[in-house]
Amino acid sequence: MARINAEEIVRDLSSQFRKALTQAVQEVLPGTPFDDQELFHAFRKALRRKCDVWERVRDECVEIQQRP
Repeated sequence: MARINAEEIVRDLSSQFRKALTQAVQEVLPGTPFDDQELFHAFRKALRRKCDVWERVRDECVEIQQRP
């Protein structure tokens, strides 16, 4: 099994993750006001509490690309 640093992945994809999280909340709780940056910050804090620094994932979830 491969290992990933979940927090670093979220940091690298923060723009995409924040937009997806915002869209999901708007879909589930339409019309509910919230601060998307505060929500994302709370998500990252929860991730740190719930995940180990290095999490194991199936090898099929990771693709290693060679540098040119």
